[in-house]
Amino acid sequence: MTAQSKNTFLSGEKKPDRKQWLGRPAAQIAERLNRYIFYVEKMLLFAAMATMMVCMNCVILSRYIQPLSLGHLSDVAVGLIPWVGLLGASAALYRGRHIGMVLLRDALPSSISNAARMVSDVVILSFLMMLVWAGWGLVERQIVSGVTTSAMEIPRFLVTLSLPVGAGLAILHQLLFMFAGEKSRMVAVGEEAEHPFPPASPNGQPD
Repeated sequence: MTAQSKNTFLSGEKKPDRKQWLGRPAAQIAERLNRYIFYVEKMLLFAAMATMMVCMNCVILSRYIQPLSLGHLSDVAVGLIPWVGLLGASAALYRGRHIGMVLLRDALPSSISNAARMVSDVVILSFLMMLVWAGWGLVERQIVSGVTTSAMEIPRFLVTLSLPVGAGLAILHQLLFMFAGEKSRMVAVGEEAEHPFPPASPNGQPD
């Protein structure tokens, strides 16, 4: 690595963005749509976690208040756990909170770094599509078998549906990032997540 590229990396300057797949107006629409999907995920996560908290509090209180019998509400709380986990995973993909080796990638020359990004995008999409395929197959089998939860007899496929839905939302995030270009990903992630070293001040000392 040359001295110039090393200084660029340590100073937090971004390399030139790889060419986006869409024109600028269409890329802005893709970026806005990606943000709206993230907002919907946040609202669903808030609603699911609030419902889980209410259900579990009711279950705990029913143990101390004899006339009440609310133990069956634990089915709702347990059934929401996969939804919270998979919706949270999709939202974390949008915000760049999954583990990644960006230090090594950003230290590479621009052409190699862009190629590494493309390979990474393809691998992520392949994995997510496999989750959608496997999850939907499991949903179909549960619909046919008619399996339900033990207490409230909630159809089990409603819980398993979280797998293809969560992976499908993550696929949308990934595709919209690829269409809109790397700048949209940087806006979503935040520069501090992509470049952990603070930019150097003109006198050579970090801010």
